[in-house]
Amino acid sequence: MAAETLVRPEYGPSLPALLEARAGVSRRATIVAGAVVLAGIVALVLLLTTSAADTTYVNKGTPVFNLRYSASALQHPKAPAGWELELVSRRGTTFVQSFMVRRLTLPPHRGGLSGYLPVYADAYQRAVARTMTGFTPVDEGKARVNTAPGYQITYQAKQDGRTVFGRDVFVLPQDVPGAREGAVIRMFQTHAAGVHDARFVGTVGAIKKPYRSFRFGTSATG
Repeated sequence: MAAETLVRPEYGPSLPALLEARAGVSRRATIVAGAVVLAGIVALVLLLTTSAADTTYVNKGTPVFNLRYSASALQHPKAPAGWELELVSRRGTTFVQSFMVRRLTLPPHRGGLSGYLPVYADAYQRAVARTMTGFTPVDEGKARVNTAPGYQITYQAKQDGRTVFGRDVFVLPQDVPGAREGAVIRMFQTHAAGVHDARFVGTVGAIKKPYRSFRFGTSATG
């Protein structure tokens, strides 16, 4: 019994059938080639869309780092004193979320980061609490931003009477004994950014891209 064709007779033979009949090209080869071409087109469209939508930022101060962000979603104002970068989004005059980076210089120590950073975070958290209204710690623990090891604290506070959820991440290029130089990444998000728990700051919204693309140095890979 002949296999039932998927193309109705009035529409003529399919391209695989036509190539098989006229050029001797098997239907399987035609289908595979078509799938490869389609995949290439999709990849090219995604690449062009990403390239057009993303802005690459390279900080050549201290620390040297690079990341990507959407300029249509985040503004890039002059960073506050002491910070290397600030990206922020608002709805009108209402704050929605922000992403900031500054230099981190740890006090002299001899141990590895996994042992020292929790101790450092304790004192750091107390200092931050004194600068924010309604500061409430939520969680803390190890962190890793791409290949950079670190530690993080999450918390919530009040800003102009509104609840903001925060995450401060201490990252260093390598986990070697006595390492001191790295970066502090600070992220704030509100309910308007789709965050309702400090533990999810940086996992959704416009600041997810710069956070996940952050790398020390000027190369976007590695």
